[in-house]
Amino acid sequence: MKPPRSVNPSILSLALLLLVALQAVVAPNGHAASVSLSGFGTATIDGKLDPAEWAAAGRAEFLVNLPEGGTSAGTVFVMNDANNLYFAVRFARAFADQGNNANFTFDNNHNGVMFENGDDQIFFSTSQGFSDWFRSNQPACPPGSMPGCWGLGDAGYGGTNDGAGAFRNDGAFSTYEFAHPLKSGDVHDFSLAPGSVVGFVLALELINNGVLADTNFPAHPSTNGFADVVITSPAAPANYQGLWWNSPPASESGWGVNFAHQGDIIFATWFTYGADNQPQWYTIRAQKTAANVYAGPVSSFTGLPFNTVPYTANANVKTPVGTATITFTADGQSATFTYTVNGITQTKQIVPQQFTPSIPLPTCVWGAQPDLTLATNYQDLWWATDGQESGWGINFTHQGNIIFATWFTYDSTGKAWWLFSVARETAVPKVYSGDVKTASGPPFDAEPFDPNAVVRTSVGNATIAVIDGNHATFDYTVNGVTQTKHLTRQVFASPGTMCQ
Repeated sequence: MKPPRSVNPSILSLALLLLVALQAVVAPNGHAASVSLSGFGTATIDGKLDPAEWAAAGRAEFLVNLPEGGTSAGTVFVMNDANNLYFAVRFARAFADQGNNANFTFDNNHNGVMFENGDDQIFFSTSQGFSDWFRSNQPACPPGSMPGCWGLGDAGYGGTNDGAGAFRNDGAFSTYEFAHPLKSGDVHDFSLAPGSVVGFVLALELINNGVLADTNFPAHPSTNGFADVVITSPAAPANYQGLWWNSPPASESGWGVNFAHQGDIIFATWFTYGADNQPQWYTIRAQKTAANVYAGPVSSFTGLPFNTVPYTANANVKTPVGTATITFTADGQSATFTYTVNGITQTKQIVPQQFTPSIPLPTCVWGAQPDLTLATNYQDLWWATDGQESGWGINFTHQGNIIFATWFTYDSTGKAWWLFSVARETAVPKVYSGDVKTASGPPFDAEPFDPNAVVRTSVGNATIAVIDGNHATFDYTVNGVTQTKHLTRQVFASPGTMCQ
């Protein structure tokens, strides 16, 4: 730790340059491997550290030396968005010092050599504002100077002053904020992309009553070298697409809910039983209402019997029966399913249904791939090609070589009816076959729900032949009726969701 020292305020800028030049002489080379920071987000550069803006930033704690002696707790924050690298420095301080300077010097090529010619540097002082520099030993450095001895302003050497900086003291904290382009196009600036790693050193100066205190970060015991910034991409939004059931797994085997998740909408098909113990399905169009929370109306349907030819689109009758809210945990591995249906309110704890521990659940992402034909996992909500028979559909839950298909349609009387098939891949690639079954069981509001009371009955067989990631044929024989349907994915928020 360097002790505070007196300084002539008239030469503050020169003192800063000499200080950094001195660092070039005494600081050993290297990278502080224990300090590697990253995060994705965007900040407004105003000197006000908004916790919401910087919530996703990487951060590290350090001690700031004070002119009057002692230290103050400080934090450095780092993140990037698609265009800029952002830094913030915040430390406890009841007042703004008479002189405040901060700069970040970068190891552009990440070779661990301190202050090479061409290394990028950004600087902010309360007297001079923001400056974009580069390290050099060209004039005005004295002849024979060591490489990188001087910080020169880009704008004076064929470049531009790229970025922004701000300082503010709010009576409790002093805060610096910086922005610097990832790719400014300036010959003196770094050029970074997702996955790039660049080293940095922070130099901070406080001057009060003619006394200067300086702080370097990272304060690494062996190297005092660079910390690292890893440029990152935005995290994919959480996606909950798949088949869910009661928690703990198998505790209420016999009912479940499929989530087709696209954008901020989850279209849920809930497979359960009515008061007559017969199969009953409901839909929920759940809109995102808060982080990890989706809510919407619950509806029941009647429609044309499954074997109707021709099948008229939208001939079903929709009846609102209640509301539902689905609240996911932060890790996305469980959820609370709360609903009111026909005046009955219940809450279920649900988790994704995993067929076997040896086969991991697929990861689903909305919008990552606009060409769904390229998908090799078929987990999604499917319907007759382009909605030609809107009113019924089928969910594919695809894990390993198994597609668990849940088909929501109508029986011979037009009553809502669901069936399911455990379809395994055959010797022919992308062809899946299995028995078709229906089930009866305890009413959805049964407390407790007894899984042993569920009766499964085979009613036929089915074959799903995948043509590509967005086209398949569905051949089935159910209660002696044989038919073929041509399927595509049901996309209600373009470009759709793909799992892998």
